[in-house]
Amino acid sequence: MSRQPNPTLHRFEDPERLADALSERLVRRLRAAIAARGTASLIVSGGKTPLPLFERLAVTDLGWSQVKIGLADERWVAVEDPGSNERFVRQHLLHGHASAAAFTGLKTEDATAARGAAGAWRAIARLPRP
Repeated sequence: MSRQPNPTLHRFEDPERLADALSERLVRRLRAAIAARGTASLIVSGGKTPLPLFERLAVTDLGWSQVKIGLADERWVAVEDPGSNERFVRQHLLHGHASAAAFTGLKTEDATAARGAAGAWRAIARLPRP
């Protein structure tokens, strides 16, 4: 069993600087993936935490038409519901330059998450892997 290196701890003065650093790192990695494979994928979480990151990414020109975006999680509510992670991503990330990205949501027409799980899994499985 190989030993993993110890993670590096990064400290930031405030959430804005954290969002700046994370955005810069993601943009570099997405550009590198596009250059190497012609496509990149990005799986994001919903909720309010990634809002500053989404705002920065949305205004960055990086070849978004080559990027596939999916969700790591979803609440089993209609996409129009204020609690929908898909709605949040569409509202805060998929505009500006990032509107050219392809988005794959998790919510299906199934009445429950248990019934929709297989369809959500198939949707995510179609996304390109690094």
